[in-house]
Amino acid sequence: MLLSALFVAAASCGSTVGSDGSGTDVTTVCTTSPGALHHDLSVPGHEWRLSPHCAIGGSVVCAGGAVCGDTDPPGTVYDVFEDGELVSEVCLTPAEHLAIDQPWPGDVEDAVAHQDWPAPVLRIQPVGGRTLVNLPTNFYTRSTSSHVATVVLLGYTTTITLTPVSYTWHYGDGAERTTVSAGDAYPAMPLTHTYETSGRTVQPSVDETFRVSYAFAGGGGTLDNPVTERGGRQGLTILTATPHLMPWD
Repeated sequence: MLLSALFVAAASCGSTVGSDGSGTDVTTVCTTSPGALHHDLSVPGHEWRLSPHCAIGGSVVCAGGAVCGDTDPPGTVYDVFEDGELVSEVCLTPAEHLAIDQPWPGDVEDAVAHQDWPAPVLRIQPVGGRTLVNLPTNFYTRSTSSHVATVVLLGYTTTITLTPVSYTWHYGDGAERTTVSAGDAYPAMPLTHTYETSGRTVQPSVDETFRVSYAFAGGGGTLDNPVTERGGRQGLTILTATPHLMPWD
């Protein structure tokens, strides 16, 4: 599972051996109470794995599991591996272990980062890559739909939905603005920008920011951090209109 940080309280364990002294009836009891596992899921990047802690025999021949806590059913002790290295032990009830095995926000963030989401497309009026100085130039995008992807995370079929929440307009002359509106075509033109210097070509673009939600059988949620898809730049030349007197026929 991909988690950003996993802090565990090491289980304090002791073994009791059967009356015959053979060790075949070994039961490991840990005093750490269930629920001693804490997560910080803000930044993905580490791979964590839980493996049942064996009372005797180690990972090669496991004879008896380590139990912990005073709940009914009792908890189980798990070895905690960070990036393949054993770092601690933790006591988990069956319900807690089930929750750990479900997709976490860090898993979803990693999946979102590896998806190929559509980039927003900027539309400009006047069309044709040219506009006039001191004339309001209209900017808008039709990239207003939610995007959905289905992935498998930790064995769970997970639906990830990106919902647009804002747009950041970069006008290419150093000015920019962020709006909830995606703008609209003429004659509505709610989002315009006026260039004050002619004789230059700028490279405007638009970025689209999304809220990320996810759902799987038995759970789901919304990520704390939105994601932003950056749109491509377009060339826009700023011209000056010069009036000319025409002969009257």
